[in-house]
Amino acid sequence: MVGVDYKRKLECWNDVDIVPFDKRSKNDKFLILEKGEPTFFLKKYNKNEFNINAIAKRERNVLAFFNQGGLLRVPKLIRADEDYIITAYERDLSDVNVLDAFDEIVNFHITSMEYGDFPDFFRDPIYANDRRVRGQIRVNKYRDLVEVLWNPEEILEFMADVPPEKYCSLPMILTHGDLHRGNIHRNGKGEVVFNDFERSYFDHPTWDIAKSLLDLPYSEVDSFVDRYIYAVKDSIPGVSKEELRKLIIGDCLYRILTDSVSDRQTDNFKEVAARHLIRDKAFLERFVFRT
Repeated sequence: MVGVDYKRKLECWNDVDIVPFDKRSKNDKFLILEKGEPTFFLKKYNKNEFNINAIAKRERNVLAFFNQGGLLRVPKLIRADEDYIITAYERDLSDVNVLDAFDEIVNFHITSMEYGDFPDFFRDPIYANDRRVRGQIRVNKYRDLVEVLWNPEEILEFMADVPPEKYCSLPMILTHGDLHRGNIHRNGKGEVVFNDFERSYFDHPTWDIAKSLLDLPYSEVDSFVDRYIYAVKDSIPGVSKEELRKLIIGDCLYRILTDSVSDRQTDNFKEVAARHLIRDKAFLERFVFRT
């Protein structure tokens, strides 16, 4: 039924079929077929999201910027509206894990930190990441959910050691915001392509790296952090390796807290939330609160 509704919206595209795209997500996703061949990708935003308008506006503007600026290889933006977005569909895409995309991620961050000329509209509140500022508030407000994840007092103590203001020493970039295997692909030409920019923020690069670490085998986490710090050290003057490491791990905690609470409050995400809870507790034990 949704496909039919969107065929009506795409007035000038009468000769297309819209079929579901089989990928688990909080949003509905479709392929637009021309003469039976997939040509475009359509994402319909979840209307249960209280900030759906901000999400839609953020993603279409971020995609348009990356299409023009070349800082990151992304799908071509074709069309967008208040509740959906359409991009060009690339065939023969294969998932890429963050380890294999390390060079592309580092190059994206270094180039972005040296770019320094982001449009002023990226300083609009819809591109602001409030997860760190809301960290302590979230612990106290959802204490019952947090207790299942980790001891709330230990979380608050760690946050006091890595408060939001400590991140001000880092440069600001337009982050991807959700770097994991499902959002990184390799096309038929061997090029790495990044997609899904709902969670893109004008923020510090540590926010991206924190998400990447959660997608790694535990045996690779410390090595990945070491390699990243060595690669970007010249782009972040005045911040020691030890301090940068602490900020990265701090963002891991802020991210885990935010996503864990949010996922477990989303009705159609219970199974994924339960799986992530196991992963997140293990990550906190091994890398955040390790002794």
